[in-house]
Amino acid sequence: MLWQKKDGDFFARVDKVSTFLLANFVWIVLSITIIGIPFATLGLFAVMITIVRGKQLELFHTFLTTIRQHWQKALVIILADVLVGGLLVANLTILPMMNGGDLLVILSRSITIFVGSVLLMANVLVWPLVIMVNMGINQLFRLVLLLVFSHPFKCAGITLLALLPLVAALILPIAFLLFALVSATAYMASYGTWLIIRKHFSPAELESLLYKQEHST
Repeated sequence: MLWQKKDGDFFARVDKVSTFLLANFVWIVLSITIIGIPFATLGLFAVMITIVRGKQLELFHTFLTTIRQHWQKALVIILADVLVGGLLVANLTILPMMNGGDLLVILSRSITIFVGSVLLMANVLVWPLVIMVNMGINQLFRLVLLLVFSHPFKCAGITLLALLPLVAALILPIAFLLFALVSATAYMASYGTWLIIRKHFSPAELESLLYKQEHST
């Protein structure tokens, strides 16, 4: 009956919203130790990807299963971020000590900004992709760079949207950080990444890339 369908839709929306909020809180709790951030991020993106794709999920099962399956890749991603980010910070520290009008300094500053932008966009894409696509870490990094350079404006737009909730954290009450902002960032990144790979690959190619369990859920 119609009223039953409306009730079903209502409770489905309530379930999604509650999962969205609870996933944010679980991420905060797991990230308190700092070392848990990459693992909490894996679980959070797994939840958001499942919501984006309209799949059924069980929050804690999704969190724990994803961490168990992909924790090694998460550590490699974090290590790569630390190495590249450290080089960028070191370069930015050195540049002010040099002659600002020198062509080499201008070129170095431009390269630093470019690499930093690519690193930021790559991070927005890599966390959803590590959960979705069945690839080794080297293949995954190549895929991320391929998408960034093939769709630079879309990736830049998605990155800006994903960062907006974090910027909002500077002015919103702490309760929003606990229950919404991190999930909102992960949702924006997941939604944008899903749109990009659906645009970049044919349905058959995408089918071959996705983890098989993604299709059976």
